[in-house]
Amino acid sequence: MAVEMMFQFHGIKKLDLKIIRSKKEEKSMDSFELFKLIFYALDDQYDQNPNEELGQFLSSMNPFLFTGEGSAVPDIYEDFKTMFEKKYTSITSIKESYEFAKEYIKSINIPSVTEAFEKVSFEAWNNAIKS
Repeated sequence: MAVEMMFQFHGIKKLDLKIIRSKKEEKSMDSFELFKLIFYALDDQYDQNPNEELGQFLSSMNPFLFTGEGSAVPDIYEDFKTMFEKKYTSITSIKESYEFAKEYIKSINIPSVTEAFEKVSFEAWNNAIKS
């Protein structure tokens, strides 16, 4: 069953995403939905604390520049998707999505991006999904 959800951080950004419910009725998402959620979480951090390096990464990561799945710099989403698919088939639980997001952010090795994502608590992540 697909359910339309609103993702929201601090009431600023909203994004319609389909959340796929597993047999256990636990909310989960596919790789592109997770990628967009990471983008919005980082964008919210950028709005609160503008940083040139983070801004440049967000411009490259932008998942809305082109139609379909991808990012402004295609390698960013492709690398993310490859990393995601090594660990998961197509969906992940909310808790796992947060842990994977932290793992991905650390893997890109951009200090300001890592620092920004460290400010996103699991509670904020979970509330954004439930909003």
